[in-house]
Amino acid sequence: MALVAFCPKGILAPSSFLVVMVPIGVVTELMWLDALADRVVNLVEKEPNPFDAAKWACRMLDCPSCNEPNQLGQYLVLDNWALYDQIHARFFDGNPFPFQVTGEDPDALSTIQNTDLETWVHSADLRLGHFD
Repeated sequence: MALVAFCPKGILAPSSFLVVMVPIGVVTELMWLDALADRVVNLVEKEPNPFDAAKWACRMLDCPSCNEPNQLGQYLVLDNWALYDQIHARFFDGNPFPFQVTGEDPDALSTIQNTDLETWVHSADLRLGHFD
């Protein structure tokens, strides 16, 4: 299944945090969160030392330490209720999901290509209000 870069609209947060790769069609909030978790795993796997990078990311986002880089998305996104609450607190005009994705978003693709784990972690700390 071909994936395209997508950035959900209606969430006041940095695009470097929000963008994911999803299939064309209807994207639910759960699909987006799963794609976000996958993106985090891809980012940590690109690091020179994924194990140290995973531990650092967990420490920075006040999550339990993750000893396996391939589980970092689970720790930072899917099991992180504080992050989930912060995302929902930044919805404006209601929940933006489900969302119809009709094609590649070139800006989202560029953001994905130019964001490393450190940038993502800093933009994921929504408590600090780091916005693009």
